Amino acid sequence: MNLPVDKLPNDNLLVRPIHTAVKGRARYKVKGLHQEEALKKYLECKLSEEDGIAQVRANHVTGNVLVIFHSDISTNAIALLLQGIILDYRKEVGKLSIKTVESGTALEKAKNLTINQQKLDRQKACDREQEITPWHVWSVDSVITEFNTSPVSGLSSVSAREKLKQYGLNVLPQTTYRSKLSILLEQFKSLPVAFLTVAAGLSLATGGLADAAVILGVVVTNAVIGYATESQSEKIINKTSVNKSSALVIRDSNLQEIDAQKVVAGDILVLKLGNYVAADARLIEANRLSIDESALFGKNLPVVKTSETLTVQDIPLDRRVNMVYKGTVVTGGQGVAVVVATGEDTLRSKSQAILSQTSTRQQLVRVTGQRVLISGVIGTLVLGTLLLHKYGLDAKILLAIQKLHAPISDRIMLGITYLGEPGALLLICLGLGMGPLFDNRRPQATTLAMAALSSFSLNYWLKMLFGRARPELWNRIIDVSLHSFPSGHAMMSTVIYGFLSYMLAKQFPKWRRQIFISAAVLIAAIGFSRLYLGVHWPTDVVAGYAAGLMWLIVCILILEMQQQYRSLPEAG
Repeated sequence: MNLPVDKLPNDNLLVRPIHTAVKGRARYKVKGLHQEEALKKYLECKLSEEDGIAQVRANHVTGNVLVIFHSDISTNAIALLLQGIILDYRKEVGKLSIKTVESGTALEKAKNLTINQQKLDRQKACDREQEITPWHVWSVDSVITEFNTSPVSGLSSVSAREKLKQYGLNVLPQTTYRSKLSILLEQFKSLPVAFLTVAAGLSLATGGLADAAVILGVVVTNAVIGYATESQSEKIINKTSVNKSSALVIRDSNLQEIDAQKVVAGDILVLKLGNYVAADARLIEANRLSIDESALFGKNLPVVKTSETLTVQDIPLDRRVNMVYKGTVVTGGQGVAVVVATGEDTLRSKSQAILSQTSTRQQLVRVTGQRVLISGVIGTLVLGTLLLHKYGLDAKILLAIQKLHAPISDRIMLGITYLGEPGALLLICLGLGMGPLFDNRRPQATTLAMAALSSFSLNYWLKMLFGRARPELWNRIIDVSLHSFPSGHAMMSTVIYGFLSYMLAKQFPKWRRQIFISAAVLIAAIGFSRLYLGVHWPTDVVAGYAAGLMWLIVCILILEMQQQYRSLPEAG
């Protein structure tokens, strides 16, 4: 394996070593690599499969290949491996060309396309592994050498201009945004909204003005919630795409403040308190440096950084503590870093592309789908309320439930209904707000308190507005006050237990389904207990669920807006 490079097979030195001074690290000039991206990917994929190879980085612009390998392997052995891979690549390309010429039938062409697609898929899989270079395992000297820069003098002005011309400005890709009017109009295009609108029209045509008003109120509430959600997401996309104005760099041995758009790979960034990080960079020095990375990774606390070389290559991006990323902010200390990626090559750009083209759009689709489902549920509850009332089914249902009465079931229902009492719900909120579930979660605890108090107040005023009398079909075993419509137990338990299940599902995502099912069963049981005890009409309970679900959505939306704004750095 240690065949000298000058004795390699005579294709006349397809591989030429250009830098082999550092043990375990070598750079080679590869003939035919320039402007040949397919060969670049092939080399990276194939060579990385060899034993003892830690990393491969081919550059189809310069025609160079950087290889980091076990120190026991000689540089000549690496060159021989490269030579063999290049020859294999040429043979495969030649075979594909011959097959393309010789395949005359449609079946053969289809087979060739399938084979080529499979190879392309494998190649893409290898390429994805090479997309983010693990600079965190590179020593400081290796990174400095790679970018031909100096931690003392930085890049020269000439070199910086050449790199800027070659790689372009350090800017994030721009995204197109929807107008407020288009967002608003989209809220009225879903099937449940159309269904509710038709129902409102029918009610209006048959003289049911009150019914039509209630249904249209649901439609308007749905539109307001949807508009607020989607316009907020558009604002987040817009905020993440802001390109900052300046950066401190060392060039020509001088500290300079330059336009952040003109930062290039190899620039030496100087990081100070309050600075915006203009590009992805590997830290050279870190003096009590801490970075707010919430815009990228969602962490609420700043991350303490170090310049030490890490030893584990395959660790999550947010744990690469010797790296700083474009779009983050220095919250403490100071540091110096060498830029390793700018513009569209930065992690921020890739995150933004995913956010604007996939994640956020998928999130909008998911949120829209959830709203369609919730709107359908609310609409069904409202229509159910109207139908029960219109056809006089309230009394029939209560009389049917009354047949289930027994001493033991009476005690069970009294216990269940207590879980929906306003006083009990407020005590639960107070206890949990001071407990471990809401430790260091002030916005969540505040929103929970707001949800409890506001739902209690809203239910009180709705009862006063409708003034409906409670049922008097049999002697009740509990005393009640105020009016009947809508059920306070149904409404408040939907808001409070719904919000708590939302918080628990966020904290314990593996148990998300079980948490939501448990909350739904509890809320349904509380509503049924009010019917069993004869203190509410079925329409009271159904309307309470509808009102509670709408108010729960509003509370969660308020909380998510707060969290989204807190997770983004200020524009400037």
